[in-house]
Amino acid sequence: LTDVSFIWESSDTNTAVVDSTGRITGISHGFADVTAKYNEITGPPCLVTVLRQDDLYVEVFDDSVTFFHDRTFRNCAFSATMDVQINGDTIAIYERCGFGPMANCYCFFDLSVTIADLPPNEYTIEVFGVDDPYHPDDIDYYGSVEFVVEGNANQTEPAVGSQHQSECYTTLE
Repeated sequence: LTDVSFIWESSDTNTAVVDSTGRITGISHGFADVTAKYNEITGPPCLVTVLRQDDLYVEVFDDSVTFFHDRTFRNCAFSATMDVQINGDTIAIYERCGFGPMANCYCFFDLSVTIADLPPNEYTIEVFGVDDPYHPDDIDYYGSVEFVVEGNANQTEPAVGSQHQSECYTTLE
């Protein structure tokens, strides 16, 4: 529509805010109704759900680190393969969804991967999601975690060890 100006409103600006163009930004976990007004006409509300933020953290034990990505919100049929790429002090983890059936629901998963034999250094793990195997260039950035490895008795090459994915929990349809 040209020359039409909407007034956007959120029922709970502590949960979600909406700017003058209708762009919604999540602020904190919860629900808010977003409405658009034109003149004195108010459209039906759109329920916006702001999910609790994913938890990214590591546990370091000697020269090994286990990276955890808890409460990641994915399609119920999500099946992750953790692709770990180590480049100096930066570790990129690509959580790749395998081919399989799609489901008409979403839920939370907890993911983890262990990397052993890291040399002493300060590291940053950057986490990415590749949820559509048909479009591998569509990559989501989840965040980063910093950690320090203080010792490595073996001084061998880093090795990716076990990976884990929890069962789907807290389903939203």
